[in-house]
Amino acid sequence: MDLTTGLSSYKAFHTVAATSTPDVDLAVATDFTIGRPATLAGVEAVDLHTLDGAGKHLKVNNFSIIVYATGAVDGDTVTEKIYGGAEAGPPQLIASVVWTIGTARPVAATATTLWADTAVVTSSHMKTITVADGAGSNRVCSVTFDLTGYRYVLGLWTADTGDPTSVYALYRSF
Repeated sequence: MDLTTGLSSYKAFHTVAATSTPDVDLAVATDFTIGRPATLAGVEAVDLHTLDGAGKHLKVNNFSIIVYATGAVDGDTVTEKIYGGAEAGPPQLIASVVWTIGTARPVAATATTLWADTAVVTSSHMKTITVADGAGSNRVCSVTFDLTGYRYVLGLWTADTGDPTSVYALYRSF
């Protein structure tokens, strides 16, 4: 028996162009309908059944997120809510993550485009959520969790401190 794994390249998960106007979190009365989570302020749930990229596959066990911000300074924070949805089921909160911006740069010449280096997770998930390299290392922090049983994943930016201009979450699945 061979050991195999499915990989994908990083892709855009969700973005907020102006953190001074954060995404609206799901509302109890209107946003927990059955099926794919609704598009909210231009944010659409990722359909794991139709992944594309370097490693297309239909089975996703792990979902890993990394974050960077523009117009940011070391110590800014952004709060992300992550929801999962099963086929013909309502969105379910997986976690709330407070990301802290560090000093690592995705673009060497840009001092205000910075990676998150810390993540504090409040989990609502049935499985363990892992934070890798997330203790203020000034490197790239990631949050990874199991998505067995989910088809959709929705991310929303709900708060910030320090007011970075834009925030970007990237994901890969494996």
